[in-house]
Amino acid sequence: MVADGRVFNILENREWWTKARREAKVNNLRWHDLRHTFATRLMASSKNLKVVKEACGHGSIATTTRYAHVDLQTLTVEMAGLNRRRAA
Repeated sequence: MVADGRVFNILENREWWTKARREAKVNNLRWHDLRHTFATRLMASSKNLKVVKEACGHGSIATTTRYAHVDLQTLTVEMAGLNRRRAA
């Protein structure tokens, strides 16, 4: 943890991220994109928006909903489960 309470130093993080992107020849991936991916995958796994909010460090659920996207496969599985429960 850095002195101001953050988990990592932003400057150091940018340095290795830029170097890694350059070495991988990936120019169109931003650090910010990884936040969306993390929130979306955690949402698909936990299905609990509050858990995703806390893990991402968001101040509000509204912010989390902008990051945690629902993919078509997850939506299809959940709807199929709803239909099975209703038919039972």
